[in-house]
Amino acid sequence: MALDDVELDDKWTDLWTAFIDLKGSAGIGMAPEPISAADVLAWCQLHEVPSWRWRTFWSVVHHLDRKAREFTRKRNDDSEPSD
Repeated sequence: MALDDVELDDKWTDLWTAFIDLKGSAGIGMAPEPISAADVLAWCQLHEVPSWRWRTFWSVVHHLDRKAREFTRKRNDDSEPSD
């Protein structure tokens, strides 16, 4: 599965940056751990995101995280040898 390049409007780069930062610090056990709401809130506070945008940050980061974990799970399933 190949990923195509995506053009990202400059007004959304803070959301993408939040996702990349948070995904990079998420725990890894048997599978990548989900990004928690508390981590998103802490990121927003640290980066002085206005409180009226916190819900948007959570929604977008949560969605991207879920899609990334689904992609990783599928890639791992596809690479396992069949019996």
